[in-house]
Amino acid sequence: MSFQNDDAPLLSSSEQKDEGAQKKRKIIAISVLSVVVIVTIISAVMNFGDDYVSSTQQQLKAYLVDAEGIYCNDGTQPGFYFSASVNDASSGDWVVLLPGGHFCWDNDSCESRALTENKYWTGPTEGDLKDGVGILSAIEDENPDLFEANHVELVYCSSDSWLGDKTYGPEDNMFTDNMYFQGGPMATAILTDLLENYGMAEANNVVLAGASAAGIAMLSRFEELKQQILDVNPAIKVTAMLDGPWYLYDRAYEGYEQNSTAECGWLYDWIDPIDYLHPGCVASETDDVACFFGNEVWPYISAEAKDDMFLAQQMFDVAHNDGEGFRELNTEAAEDITDPYPYEGAEIYAEQLAEAVNGIQLIYICVVSHCLILFLFPSLLAFHHRCNRLTQILSCICVCSVCIKL
Repeated sequence: MSFQNDDAPLLSSSEQKDEGAQKKRKIIAISVLSVVVIVTIISAVMNFGDDYVSSTQQQLKAYLVDAEGIYCNDGTQPGFYFSASVNDASSGDWVVLLPGGHFCWDNDSCESRALTENKYWTGPTEGDLKDGVGILSAIEDENPDLFEANHVELVYCSSDSWLGDKTYGPEDNMFTDNMYFQGGPMATAILTDLLENYGMAEANNVVLAGASAAGIAMLSRFEELKQQILDVNPAIKVTAMLDGPWYLYDRAYEGYEQNSTAECGWLYDWIDPIDYLHPGCVASETDDVACFFGNEVWPYISAEAKDDMFLAQQMFDVAHNDGEGFRELNTEAAEDITDPYPYEGAEIYAEQLAEAVNGIQLIYICVVSHCLILFLFPSLLAFHHRCNRLTQILSCICVCSVCIKL
């Protein structure tokens, strides 16, 4: 007795082989995805990346910069943390990190920042020590390519995404008599100090790293800062590593309050960043605020500079959730959210982000889970706290780990 369905189409041997190959590829893809999901969930449960600091980390020492007329928000001196290479063979390699930490955009938000996040408001104390982590780690297992480099972390105390050049005085009736938003000239002054007084002028390779708010600035300023270094020594190879700089300009999501464009508009009015946004973007765009955003400023960056830039951009992290109005995903009770809209909104944002980077040439852009990157490449990124358990799992499940050459 035959159980063959006479109505079923017969497949040729080549078609059967193609169908079998497709099934195998699907099985492999599902297997890989399953492994990635399991590994990510396990690392999330273990809180991998929350407070990732080795007990044997090298410490960086704080130094002040005497730059006339340039101050932190509260009028204290700017500065940086520095640890020199312990290996003469690697003494020509430098990593200079501009850290992020959001910003403030009016009297109320800045007063709150001064009270609750004072580390972003005031300068360092000369001689203070801090651990070197991520790309500033001196431990080979954590930072295999750069562990023997000279390590520098600038102190972010300007609350302006390293783009401002504005001072407020008593006549402005703010919560304090004087406020300084001078991250633009501050970054320039610190690089000058490193070149003139700490040996960076003799470097072979300099990596300028910018994370989060500093990544936004680095998109506009990399060519300028690179040229500042080359003017001193044109033989230095200067590259950029940007972590999370790519926010989307003026993207609307039905039912959600989109905040990042509005916040950058307020910031623009507050800090007067016109001299430090990308000049090509400012000259061409009708709205200067657009030049805070990767999808708008990228076309104006030179092909040569793009060749020297590595961008790591995650689909989901707490800063993006905040910026796009999906704050519920960042709460401790996020696992108990029953309203589907935050998840749907985050998925829409991820799709639009992927669309925005599509077609970019000459660089690699990793569109991945930020925390998964930390699990696979702990030395690559400067931050270790930009996710929570839910966003780590969500980003893995929704986009897996996809590094695409564009």
